[in-house]
Amino acid sequence: MTGQPTHPIERTVQMAGGSTFTLSLPREWGDDHGLSKGDTLYLYPNSDRLIVAPSTIDAESNATRIDVADVAEEGIVQRIRGAYTAGLDRIVVASESGLDDDLLRRVTDAVESFIGMEVQTVADDEVVIQDHLDPDAVSIPQSIEQMRQHAVEMQRDAVTAVRTDDDTLARIVRERDTHVDRLFAFVSRCLHRGLEDVNELGRLNVTRKDAFHYYKVARELERVADRAERIADAAVEQSAPPDEDLGERFETLVSTATDVVTLALAGNTGRAIEAHRAVTEQLDELDAQLAARGDPDAYRYGRDLVESARRTSAHGLNIVNMTVEASVANKLRPDEQGQYGRSQPTARLGRGTN
Repeated sequence: MTGQPTHPIERTVQMAGGSTFTLSLPREWGDDHGLSKGDTLYLYPNSDRLIVAPSTIDAESNATRIDVADVAEEGIVQRIRGAYTAGLDRIVVASESGLDDDLLRRVTDAVESFIGMEVQTVADDEVVIQDHLDPDAVSIPQSIEQMRQHAVEMQRDAVTAVRTDDDTLARIVRERDTHVDRLFAFVSRCLHRGLEDVNELGRLNVTRKDAFHYYKVARELERVADRAERIADAAVEQSAPPDEDLGERFETLVSTATDVVTLALAGNTGRAIEAHRAVTEQLDELDAQLAARGDPDAYRYGRDLVESARRTSAHGLNIVNMTVEASVANKLRPDEQGQYGRSQPTARLGRGTN
Protein backbone atom coordinates (compact mmCIF):
# COMPACT_ATOMS: atom_id res chain seq x y z
CA MET A 1 0.00 0.00 0.00
CA THR A 2 1.22 3.51 -0.77
CA GLY A 3 -0.61 5.58 1.82
CA GLN A 4 -2.82 7.22 -0.79
CA PRO A 5 -6.39 8.46 -0.05
CA THR A 6 -8.31 6.13 2.24
CA HIS A 7 -11.90 7.29 1.65
CA PRO A 8 -14.22 4.37 0.76
CA ILE A 9 -15.51 3.63 -2.71
CA GLU A 10 -18.94 2.12 -3.33
CA ARG A 11 -19.17 -0.84 -5.71
CA THR A 12 -21.89 -3.37 -6.56
CA VAL A 13 -21.27 -7.09 -6.23
CA GLN A 14 -21.93 -8.88 -9.55
CA MET A 15 -22.54 -12.54 -10.34
CA ALA A 16 -20.39 -14.28 -12.95
CA GLY A 17 -21.44 -17.65 -14.37
CA GLY A 18 -23.94 -18.29 -11.60
CA SER A 19 -21.31 -19.46 -9.12
CA THR A 20 -18.84 -16.61 -8.62
CA PHE A 21 -19.19 -13.16 -7.12
CA THR A 22 -17.12 -10.44 -8.81
CA LEU A 23 -16.25 -6.93 -7.73
CA SER A 24 -14.74 -4.34 -10.05
CA LEU A 25 -12.29 -1.72 -8.75
CA PRO A 26 -11.64 1.61 -10.52
CA ARG A 27 -8.26 1.64 -12.26
CA GLU A 28 -7.26 4.97 -10.72
CA TRP A 29 -8.16 3.78 -7.22
CA GLY A 30 -6.12 0.60 -7.71
CA ASP A 31 -3.12 2.61 -8.96
CA ASP A 32 -3.35 4.90 -5.94
CA HIS A 33 -3.18 1.87 -3.65
CA GLY A 34 -0.35 0.10 -5.43
CA LEU A 35 -2.40 -2.60 -7.13
CA SER A 36 -1.54 -4.10 -10.48
CA LYS A 37 -2.75 -6.95 -12.70
CA GLY A 38 -2.04 -10.37 -11.20
CA ASP A 39 -1.76 -9.19 -7.59
CA THR A 40 -3.20 -11.45 -4.92
CA LEU A 41 -5.67 -10.01 -2.42
CA TYR A 42 -6.96 -11.59 0.78
CA LEU A 43 -10.38 -11.01 2.34
CA TYR A 44 -10.68 -11.26 6.13
CA PRO A 45 -14.04 -11.32 7.97
CA ASN A 46 -14.11 -8.80 10.80
CA SER A 47 -17.44 -8.54 12.69
CA ASP A 48 -19.87 -6.83 10.29
CA ARG A 49 -17.38 -6.08 7.50
CA LEU A 50 -14.66 -7.53 5.28
CA ILE A 51 -11.06 -6.34 5.21
CA VAL A 52 -9.19 -6.57 1.92
CA ALA A 53 -5.41 -6.80 2.15
CA PRO A 54 -2.53 -7.51 -0.24
CA SER A 55 -0.57 -10.73 0.23
CA THR A 56 2.44 -8.88 1.64
CA ILE A 57 3.56 -5.42 2.61
CA ASP A 58 6.55 -3.59 1.19
CA ALA A 59 9.71 -5.12 2.67
CA GLU A 60 11.56 -1.80 2.60
CA SER A 61 8.88 -0.10 4.70
CA ASN A 62 9.21 -2.87 7.29
CA ALA A 63 12.93 -2.37 7.88
CA THR A 64 15.08 0.21 9.61
CA ARG A 65 18.71 1.20 9.79
CA ILE A 66 20.25 2.49 13.00
CA ASP A 67 23.42 4.49 12.44
CA VAL A 68 25.58 4.37 15.56
CA ALA A 69 26.94 7.85 14.79
CA ASP A 70 23.42 9.31 15.09
CA VAL A 71 22.49 7.69 18.39
CA ALA A 72 24.01 7.98 21.84
CA GLU A 73 25.69 4.68 22.72
CA GLU A 74 23.34 3.98 25.63
CA GLY A 75 20.35 4.53 23.34
CA ILE A 76 21.20 1.99 20.65
CA VAL A 77 19.73 -1.03 22.45
CA GLN A 78 16.65 1.02 23.28
CA ARG A 79 16.23 1.87 19.58
CA ILE A 80 16.53 -1.82 18.70
CA ARG A 81 13.88 -2.73 21.27
CA GLY A 82 11.62 -0.03 19.91
CA ALA A 83 12.04 -1.31 16.35
CA TYR A 84 11.24 -4.85 17.50
CA THR A 85 8.11 -3.77 19.37
CA ALA A 86 7.01 -1.73 16.35
CA GLY A 87 6.98 -4.97 14.37
CA LEU A 88 9.86 -4.36 11.97
CA ASP A 89 11.22 -7.44 10.18
CA ARG A 90 14.75 -6.24 9.52
CA ILE A 91 16.95 -4.07 11.75
CA VAL A 92 20.43 -3.01 10.67
CA VAL A 93 22.86 -1.51 13.19
CA ALA A 94 25.72 0.12 11.28
CA SER A 95 28.82 2.25 11.85
CA GLU A 96 31.26 3.52 9.22
CA SER A 97 34.03 3.43 11.81
CA GLY A 98 33.24 -0.13 12.81
CA LEU A 99 31.39 -1.76 15.69
CA ASP A 100 33.36 -2.45 18.86
CA ASP A 101 33.10 -5.74 20.73
CA ASP A 102 31.20 -4.29 23.68
CA LEU A 103 28.47 -2.87 21.43
CA LEU A 104 28.24 -6.14 19.51
CA ARG A 105 27.78 -8.01 22.78
CA ARG A 106 25.03 -5.68 23.98
CA VAL A 107 23.23 -5.87 20.63
CA THR A 108 23.46 -9.67 20.61
CA ASP A 109 22.22 -9.92 24.21
CA ALA A 110 19.25 -7.70 23.38
CA VAL A 111 18.28 -9.75 20.31
CA GLU A 112 18.47 -12.99 22.30
CA SER A 113 15.72 -11.62 24.54
CA PHE A 114 13.37 -11.17 21.56
CA ILE A 115 10.93 -13.86 20.49
CA GLY A 116 11.18 -14.51 16.75
CA MET A 117 14.31 -12.43 15.98
CA GLU A 118 17.91 -13.45 15.43
CA VAL A 119 21.23 -11.95 14.37
CA GLN A 120 21.48 -12.93 10.72
CA THR A 121 24.91 -11.53 9.80
CA VAL A 122 27.74 -9.78 11.62
CA ALA A 123 30.33 -7.70 9.78
CA ASP A 124 32.93 -5.18 10.89
CA ASP A 125 30.65 -2.26 10.12
CA GLU A 126 27.12 -3.64 10.60
CA VAL A 127 24.88 -6.18 12.29
CA VAL A 128 21.75 -7.42 10.52
CA ILE A 129 18.86 -8.55 12.72
CA GLN A 130 16.11 -10.48 10.93
CA ASP A 131 12.67 -11.81 11.84
CA HIS A 132 12.44 -15.62 11.62
CA LEU A 133 9.18 -16.18 13.46
CA ASP A 134 7.07 -19.16 12.47
CA PRO A 135 3.47 -18.09 13.24
CA ASP A 136 2.45 -21.73 13.57
CA ALA A 137 4.89 -22.15 16.45
CA VAL A 138 3.56 -19.30 18.62
CA SER A 139 0.27 -18.32 20.18
CA ILE A 140 -0.74 -14.99 21.69
CA PRO A 141 -3.20 -16.60 24.18
CA GLN A 142 -0.48 -19.04 25.20
CA SER A 143 1.91 -16.14 25.74
CA ILE A 144 -0.68 -14.48 27.98
CA GLU A 145 -1.01 -17.69 29.98
CA GLN A 146 2.76 -17.89 30.38
CA MET A 147 2.82 -14.30 31.60
CA ARG A 148 0.13 -15.14 34.16
CA GLN A 149 2.03 -18.16 35.41
CA HIS A 150 5.28 -16.21 35.74
CA ALA A 151 3.66 -13.21 37.44
CA VAL A 152 1.69 -15.30 39.97
CA GLU A 153 4.68 -17.51 40.77
CA MET A 154 6.89 -14.43 41.17
CA GLN A 155 4.47 -12.99 43.72
CA ARG A 156 4.29 -16.28 45.60
CA ASP A 157 8.10 -16.61 45.69
CA ALA A 158 8.55 -12.95 46.63
CA VAL A 159 6.34 -13.21 49.71
CA THR A 160 8.08 -16.48 50.63
CA ALA A 161 11.38 -14.61 50.43
CA VAL A 162 9.98 -12.05 52.89
CA ARG A 163 8.77 -14.72 55.32
CA THR A 164 12.05 -16.67 55.22
CA ASP A 165 14.36 -13.65 54.78
CA ASP A 166 15.79 -15.32 51.66
CA ASP A 167 17.82 -12.79 49.64
CA THR A 168 18.71 -15.40 47.02
CA LEU A 169 15.07 -16.16 46.27
CA ALA A 170 14.35 -12.42 46.13
CA ARG A 171 17.07 -11.98 43.49
CA ILE A 172 15.63 -14.89 41.48
CA VAL A 173 12.24 -13.15 41.48
CA ARG A 174 13.87 -10.02 40.07
CA GLU A 175 15.64 -12.00 37.35
CA ARG A 176 12.40 -13.73 36.29
CA ASP A 177 10.87 -10.36 35.47
CA THR A 178 12.90 -10.40 32.25
CA HIS A 179 10.85 -13.39 31.06
CA VAL A 180 7.62 -11.46 31.56
CA ASP A 181 9.07 -8.40 29.82
CA ARG A 182 10.08 -10.63 26.90
CA LEU A 183 6.57 -12.00 26.51
CA PHE A 184 5.01 -8.54 26.83
CA ALA A 185 7.32 -7.22 24.11
CA PHE A 186 6.22 -10.09 21.87
CA VAL A 187 2.50 -9.41 22.39
CA SER A 188 3.14 -5.71 21.73
CA ARG A 189 4.98 -6.62 18.55
CA CYS A 190 2.08 -8.78 17.36
CA LEU A 191 -0.35 -5.91 17.90
CA HIS A 192 1.79 -3.40 16.02
CA ARG A 193 2.37 -5.82 13.15
CA GLY A 194 -1.35 -6.52 12.98
CA LEU A 195 -2.14 -2.81 12.80
CA GLU A 196 0.33 -2.49 9.95
CA ASP A 197 -0.52 -5.71 8.10
CA VAL A 198 -3.82 -7.56 8.63
CA ASN A 199 -2.23 -10.67 7.06
CA GLU A 200 -0.08 -11.00 10.17
CA LEU A 201 -3.08 -11.41 12.45
CA GLY A 202 -4.52 -13.90 9.99
CA ARG A 203 -1.37 -15.98 10.33
CA LEU A 204 -1.61 -15.74 14.13
CA ASN A 205 -5.33 -16.58 13.97
CA VAL A 206 -6.56 -13.53 15.91
CA THR A 207 -8.63 -10.49 15.00
CA ARG A 208 -7.48 -6.91 15.49
CA LYS A 209 -10.00 -6.47 18.29
CA ASP A 210 -8.74 -9.57 20.08
CA ALA A 211 -5.11 -8.56 19.55
CA PHE A 212 -5.77 -5.21 21.21
CA HIS A 213 -7.57 -6.96 24.08
CA TYR A 214 -4.62 -9.33 24.54
CA TYR A 215 -2.22 -6.39 24.54
CA LYS A 216 -4.15 -4.60 27.29
CA VAL A 217 -4.26 -7.78 29.39
CA ALA A 218 -0.54 -8.36 28.84
CA ARG A 219 0.19 -4.83 30.01
CA GLU A 220 -1.64 -5.51 33.28
CA LEU A 221 0.23 -8.79 33.80
CA GLU A 222 3.56 -7.08 33.15
CA ARG A 223 2.71 -4.68 35.96
CA VAL A 224 1.74 -7.55 38.26
CA ALA A 225 5.23 -8.96 37.73
CA ASP A 226 6.70 -5.54 38.54
CA ARG A 227 4.77 -5.59 41.84
CA ALA A 228 6.41 -8.92 42.66
CA GLU A 229 9.77 -7.20 42.29
CA ARG A 230 8.70 -4.60 44.85
CA ILE A 231 7.74 -7.35 47.30
CA ALA A 232 11.16 -8.90 46.73
CA ASP A 233 12.70 -5.52 47.61
CA ALA A 234 11.13 -5.80 51.05
CA ALA A 235 12.81 -9.18 51.55
CA VAL A 236 16.22 -7.69 50.76
CA GLU A 237 15.80 -4.51 52.80
CA GLN A 238 14.11 -5.86 55.96
CA SER A 239 16.24 -6.08 59.09
CA ALA A 240 14.70 -9.42 60.09
CA PRO A 241 11.88 -11.67 58.86
CA PRO A 242 8.37 -10.90 60.13
CA ASP A 243 6.92 -12.94 62.96
CA GLU A 244 5.03 -16.08 62.01
CA ASP A 245 1.54 -14.59 62.30
CA LEU A 246 2.41 -11.50 60.25
CA GLY A 247 4.23 -13.62 57.66
CA GLU A 248 1.18 -15.87 57.22
CA ARG A 249 -1.00 -12.80 56.88
CA PHE A 250 1.27 -11.42 54.17
CA GLU A 251 1.14 -14.71 52.30
CA THR A 252 -2.67 -14.92 52.47
CA LEU A 253 -3.20 -11.36 51.27
CA VAL A 254 -0.76 -11.66 48.37
CA SER A 255 -2.37 -14.97 47.37
CA THR A 256 -5.84 -13.41 47.41
CA ALA A 257 -4.62 -10.44 45.37
CA THR A 258 -3.25 -12.76 42.68
CA ASP A 259 -6.51 -14.74 42.80
CA VAL A 260 -8.26 -11.58 41.58
CA VAL A 261 -6.02 -11.65 38.51
CA THR A 262 -6.48 -15.37 37.88
CA LEU A 263 -10.24 -15.24 38.33
CA ALA A 264 -10.48 -12.24 36.02
CA LEU A 265 -8.52 -14.02 33.30
CA ALA A 266 -10.77 -17.07 33.63
CA GLY A 267 -13.86 -14.92 33.13
CA ASN A 268 -15.10 -15.36 36.73
CA THR A 269 -15.88 -11.67 37.04
CA GLY A 270 -18.24 -11.93 40.01
CA ARG A 271 -15.80 -13.88 42.15
CA ALA A 272 -12.93 -11.63 41.07
CA ILE A 273 -14.83 -8.53 42.19
CA GLU A 274 -15.70 -10.16 45.52
CA ALA A 275 -12.06 -11.13 46.08
CA HIS A 276 -10.95 -7.60 45.22
CA ARG A 277 -13.32 -6.06 47.75
CA ALA A 278 -12.32 -8.52 50.47
CA VAL A 279 -8.58 -8.13 50.01
CA THR A 280 -8.85 -4.33 49.80
CA GLU A 281 -10.58 -4.18 53.19
CA GLN A 282 -8.00 -6.50 54.74
CA LEU A 283 -5.12 -4.53 53.25
CA ASP A 284 -6.54 -1.27 54.62
CA GLU A 285 -6.72 -2.83 58.09
CA LEU A 286 -3.17 -4.18 57.90
CA ASP A 287 -1.82 -0.91 56.53
CA ALA A 288 -3.23 0.96 59.52
CA GLN A 289 -1.69 -1.56 61.91
CA LEU A 290 1.72 -1.28 60.28
CA ALA A 291 1.55 2.51 60.33
CA ALA A 292 0.87 2.41 64.08
CA ARG A 293 4.07 0.42 64.65
CA GLY A 294 6.24 3.09 63.08
CA ASP A 295 9.43 0.99 62.77
CA PRO A 296 11.46 0.87 59.52
CA ASP A 297 10.42 -2.69 58.62
CA ALA A 298 6.74 -1.82 59.10
CA TYR A 299 7.22 1.12 56.73
CA ARG A 300 8.87 -1.15 54.14
CA TYR A 301 6.08 -3.70 54.41
CA GLY A 302 3.46 -1.01 53.92
CA ARG A 303 5.31 0.57 50.99
CA ASP A 304 6.46 -2.55 49.15
CA LEU A 305 4.28 -5.48 50.20
CA VAL A 306 0.88 -4.08 51.17
CA GLU A 307 0.86 -1.52 48.37
CA SER A 308 2.00 -4.15 45.84
CA ALA A 309 -0.82 -6.50 46.86
CA ARG A 310 -3.25 -3.59 46.55
CA ARG A 311 -1.97 -2.75 43.06
CA THR A 312 -2.02 -6.40 42.00
CA SER A 313 -5.67 -6.69 42.97
CA ALA A 314 -6.38 -3.45 41.10
CA HIS A 315 -4.72 -4.85 37.97
CA GLY A 316 -7.01 -7.87 38.26
CA LEU A 317 -10.00 -5.55 38.48
CA ASN A 318 -8.77 -3.75 35.36
CA ILE A 319 -8.83 -7.09 33.53
CA VAL A 320 -12.40 -7.64 34.78
CA ASN A 321 -13.41 -4.29 33.30
CA MET A 322 -11.73 -5.16 29.99
CA THR A 323 -13.62 -8.46 29.85
CA VAL A 324 -16.94 -6.77 30.60
CA GLU A 325 -16.29 -4.09 27.96
CA ALA A 326 -15.46 -6.76 25.36
CA SER A 327 -18.60 -8.74 26.25
CA VAL A 328 -20.82 -5.66 25.98
CA ALA A 329 -19.24 -4.73 22.65
CA ASN A 330 -19.98 -8.20 21.32
CA LYS A 331 -23.60 -7.97 22.41
CA LEU A 332 -23.99 -4.67 20.58
CA ARG A 333 -22.99 -6.28 17.28
CA PRO A 334 -25.57 -8.09 15.14
CA ASP A 335 -25.07 -11.77 14.50
CA GLU A 336 -25.44 -13.50 11.12
CA GLN A 337 -29.26 -13.36 11.46
CA GLY A 338 -29.16 -9.63 12.24
CA GLN A 339 -30.03 -10.21 15.91
CA TYR A 340 -28.28 -8.45 18.77
CA GLY A 341 -27.00 -9.89 22.02
CA ARG A 342 -26.20 -13.40 20.75
CA SER A 343 -22.50 -13.01 20.04
CA GLN A 344 -20.09 -15.07 22.08
CA PRO A 345 -18.07 -13.18 24.71
CA THR A 346 -14.32 -12.75 24.37
CA ALA A 347 -12.49 -16.05 24.82
CA ARG A 348 -11.29 -16.71 28.34
CA LEU A 349 -7.59 -16.40 29.05
CA GLY A 350 -5.72 -18.48 31.56
CA ARG A 351 -7.17 -20.82 34.14
CA GLY A 352 -9.25 -19.80 37.14
CA THR A 353 -9.18 -21.18 40.66
CA ASN A 354 -12.02 -23.25 42.01
